[in-house]
Amino acid sequence: MTPQKLQGENAKIIATLGPGSRSPKEVRALAQAGVDVFRLNFSHGEHAAHLEALKAVRAAEAAVGWPLATLADLQGPKVRVGKFEGGALKLGFRKEYRIIVGESAADEETIPVPHAEIVAILEEGDTILADDGKLIFTVVQGGKEPRVRAEVPGKLGDKKGFTVRGKALPVRAGADRQGPVRPHVRAGNRGGYCSPLLCADG
Repeated sequence: MTPQKLQGENAKIIATLGPGSRSPKEVRALAQAGVDVFRLNFSHGEHAAHLEALKAVRAAEAAVGWPLATLADLQGPKVRVGKFEGGALKLGFRKEYRIIVGESAADEETIPVPHAEIVAILEEGDTILADDGKLIFTVVQGGKEPRVRAEVPGKLGDKKGFTVRGKALPVRAGADRQGPVRPHVRAGNRGGYCSPLLCADG
């Protein structure tokens, strides 16, 4: 095996391994077809299955005779809103709401966020995206009692995603996943990536 470099000179091909592509036979075929890096998505699946996929990559590497890299894709921080009466809050177009720290809404005028450190960094003019970007809010008042304006109508459901666009959130990511990932490192994983980029603090 040539240890110096991956087979591609300037471009690398990355393939995500899943239930239909992580058998030793399939991994070897992908390597022979030109794949340089095999991604293991730790957001889904069992760790035992990822470990088997890693072993398949190492077996394929020995079979083809050139280096194959693996990439452990770790999920970034999951910030979510709390719960609402009835399971969702109906948002009025350009209506204002209070952001509170808590697990559940106090009334139909509030949006609970169970992360005091995130509520504390909200500033006037910030853009908040919720439910995978389907819902957009503008912070109209920061400080101890933040207020936001709904820019689009819709329903904000329980535990939907919540992030502040363009601002690093003070939430650590990856710490609760490092334990299960360590066996993969010991078994020969050669790359790590935390998605999204907010998880630089690991």
